[in-house]
This record gives sequence, structure tokens and C-alpha cells, in this order.
Amino acid sequence: MPYKLHFISLGCAKNVVNCEQMMALCREAGHTLTDAPEGADVAIVNTCGFLASASEEAIEHILRMGELKAAGGLKKILVTGCMTQRYGEDVPAELPEVDGILGTGSYGDIVPAVEAVMAGENPRCFGDINAPVDEFGRVLTTPPWYAYLRIAEGCDNWCAFCIIPKLRGRYRSRPMEKVLEEARGLAARGVKELIVVAQDITRYGTDWDGRPHLAELLEELCRMDFPWIRLHYLYPDMMDERLIAVIAGEPKILKYLDIPLQHCNDAILRRMNRRGDKAYIENLLDTLREVLEDMGYYCVDNLPVSLVEMFVDMVSLPGTEASKVALGLDVRSGQSFQEAESILDKLREKGFVYEILFLDAGERVLLKRYKETRRRHPLSLSGERIEGGIQREREILRKIREKADYVIDTSNLLTRELKEELDRIFIRNEEYNSLMINVVSFGFKHGIPADADLVFDVRFLPNPFYIEELKQHTGNEKEVQDFVMGHPESHEFLDKLADMLTFLIPNYIKEGKYQLVIGIGCTGGKHRSVTLANMLYGRLKDKGSYGLKLSHRDIGI
Repeated sequence: MPYKLHFISLGCAKNVVNCEQMMALCREAGHTLTDAPEGADVAIVNTCGFLASASEEAIEHILRMGELKAAGGLKKILVTGCMTQRYGEDVPAELPEVDGILGTGSYGDIVPAVEAVMAGENPRCFGDINAPVDEFGRVLTTPPWYAYLRIAEGCDNWCAFCIIPKLRGRYRSRPMEKVLEEARGLAARGVKELIVVAQDITRYGTDWDGRPHLAELLEELCRMDFPWIRLHYLYPDMMDERLIAVIAGEPKILKYLDIPLQHCNDAILRRMNRRGDKAYIENLLDTLREVLEDMGYYCVDNLPVSLVEMFVDMVSLPGTEASKVALGLDVRSGQSFQEAESILDKLREKGFVYEILFLDAGERVLLKRYKETRRRHPLSLSGERIEGGIQREREILRKIREKADYVIDTSNLLTRELKEELDRIFIRNEEYNSLMINVVSFGFKHGIPADADLVFDVRFLPNPFYIEELKQHTGNEKEVQDFVMGHPESHEFLDKLADMLTFLIPNYIKEGKYQLVIGIGCTGGKHRSVTLANMLYGRLKDKGSYGLKLSHRDIGI
């Protein structure tokens, strides 16, 4: 019997992949995935248990599902992932709302577990966490322009402060042919930014023959149709000259390195059971800096606000003048950041010319970014949720934002798109677009985009899904576009929508709005909505002083 299932994924990117695999297994078994827990048969909470705060977040979600269950809006609750692997039977003992638990070695048991709880049973599944990595399909839950590629599972580092090996097992690399096969599928689905993840990607392949194979893998991935490839978690002790050369030499690989150094004191590193020492770390950083400088990078980031005036004076001394300096400031400077406004005023009084670029993002996006990196907000108080730190940050930055010459909302921007916008403003000196418009197609059965400002329902148009020769095609293809636009009501709708937006956009710009998300939805997000989004994008393109991008959220589902 098919059931309605609601999935909640918490924690790191690897957890996201596990959740996507469970969703695919359930859908293949005939069950329906729903975006809302209300009315679902089973809610599956995929947990993180790495930190106490992560377990607290998981418990909050479980209790919320428990309240819904008690009110009759949900039938069963399954809890999976690292928290259940860590605490086992303590989870249902302390949380009687929970009907079943699965450890990190039992993601493949999700379908029988769902069927078991619906039959009144209380499954307890804890498979081998050292077994080969599961090769399941995925239901992508990330926006259509990026996706994670998990290349390994587990960890062999056994740092003294870390529980990951006990939660995820020993390090197991996925076979390279399986990784490349999945990557080709992601490229075919239109993924633009491929994010390579594992607990330690630099160790990829060492469990085969003792040698790292990450550089070899990256060379193969760079031959595929991805504009950008991002690397997450490069442990310093495995970064050799070949890997650094590949990262520096491949233009598709983003020059962004997430390296968990932890410390540079030899005694503390030994107590942490970390490989390498201070001399190795310093040599690695010198090598990386030389490579980046050879490529024309000059980086000054997170300079304490109190030192900004001194820094500007220093780079203005005879013989050291810099015609252009980009200085990154953020609230990690703590309370001293509140001095920024007066310091900037002083610089202007001294005759220095500067412009302020303010990079913003929506709260949901910021929350997701912090949760993916498993970092607390620098302004969060002890035990406080991330939201409190974000609100405190916004208040501190409010006056700086009001003075900013440019405000760019990065919520829906890819790295390349942000770079293009910066190039346009600061290199090509083109007019600044204060409003960024995102036209996004979607399927109502997958939920309305959470950040949509305007939503238009095109389900009144004839549906190509029921035409056998068009069913497997999308609104990006001519035959589907010809079918959808072959009806007069499609043209009338497009004309009226374009007219309305022609009126609204200048008024939005006048009012100071800097982001406008226009959602166009049909049933599944593949045919009618994609066609109309493409047509609207064509009407709006090059028509005004605004930025414009197009995305199809559900076309690959």
C-alpha cells in the first residue's frame, strides 16, 4: 500500500545525500513524497548528532512532529541518521513519540521500516557502518543549479575530539566509475555547480592502494559539462603538489579551499591526534598563497575594524601605493564592528575615495549555509539558535547597509553570477542593477518556492504531459513550447503578465526592492511552467535597469 511520506534533513551535505537516497528508494517503492508533514502518513527525520546543538535541533523537530501526531495530523515518526547511531535505544526511550529508528548503516532499510511502522511495529535497524557505500539513486532537494557529489563515506583520521568514525565507520571510497557515472547524470540534469563532499575528500582512494586519487578524479570531473566545481573538506596532511597544481590549473575548480587546520601548536596537534605539525601547515599555506598570488589574487579579509584606518594609511605610503584595494569586513570583528561607520567617515574626511558593497542573503538561505557548515553564528549567545545571531548581525549592519553604494542579494546567485555582477560594476563600470529578478518555474506538487514574491498558476493551460510523444520532453524543447504556445490563451496570459510587470518593476526599484522572485507553476514543473518562464524571460531580457536570471527548479525531479 502506498503511503505519503515527509522527509526532514538536518546537518551536513552528506546527510542531505543520504536523505535524497532514502527519498528515491521510497518513491521507487510507490510511495508519495510530500513537502508538508500535515496529512502525511510518516515523517522521517534524518538527524545530525555531531554536536550537542545538532541533537537539540533534531529533538526540536521530533517534538514538533510529535505534537502534529498527537493532534491527528500525522500517523508515524521515523528517526534516522547520526543521532540515532550515537544514542541508539535512548532515542525512543527519551522520545516516546518516535515509532522507529535507523542508524547510519541502514539507510537502505527505509522502505521496510516505513511499512513496518505503518503495520504497528517498532523497527530498530542498525546495519554495518563499515559496509561498502550504498549506490542508490537520489531525489535532488537542492536548487537545480547545484548538487552534492559524495565521493566517500566514513573517516579514518580518529581525531581525539571527534566522534565521526564511530558514527560513520571507517573511510570507504566510492568506486571512481560510480562517482563519474553519477556526475555525468547530474551534468545531464543541468547542474551548474558540482560540490564534491566527503568527511575528508583528500583521502579519496587511499583505501584502495594507499595513494590519494583525488587529483585524478578532479581531472575527469573537469572534462564534464560543469562550469564550476567546489571542494569541501580538504585535510591539510594529504594536500600534495599534484593536487594543488590541479586545483590551480583547472579553471572550473573554484579557488575556495575549506581546510580544517584546527591548530598550529605541535603539542596541541599531537594531543588532538592530528597528522602534520606547525612547519608542515606553514609550508602548505605558503605554497597555496604563492599559487594564488601567481594567478593575480591579493586577499585581505576580516581585518579587525579598529585596524582599517591604519591599513589604509599603510598602503598609501610612498612606494607602496595600491590603486585598487578590496577589503572584506564582517561581524566576526565583534563589538568593534560598531565603530565601522565612524572610521569610514574619517577616511572620507582624509580624502580617500571608497565605495561600499553590501552582500546580503535571505534568512532561510543564511540558516541553510550555517547548518551545512555546522558552524555557530559568531554573534549567537551560548545555547542560542542561529536565528538570534542572524538578527543581531542585521541590526549591527543596518546603518552600513543604508550607506552602501551597492547591495547584492546572493540568495539565488551562483558564484559565477556574483562574479559577473562584480565584474560589471567594478571592472566594466556598467550601470548597477539595484533589482535582481529571478524567474523560476516550479511544480505545485513539489511546493511553492519559499522565497517567491509573485506566484502565477498556469495549470489552466493544456497539459503536454498527456500527449504521449511530449510526455518525456520539457519546456526547454521546441516541440513542447510549440504545443503550449499554440493556444491563444497562452499568448494572452503572457501579454498581460508582461504588461503588469512592466508597471510593477519600476515601482519596485523606486521603492528600494533589491530582489524579485517570480514563480510560475504548473503541476510537475516540467512542461507548461518551464515554457512560460522561458517566454517571460525573453520578454524581460534587456528591457530595463535590472538584473535577470532564469531557473527551472523541478525540471530534473
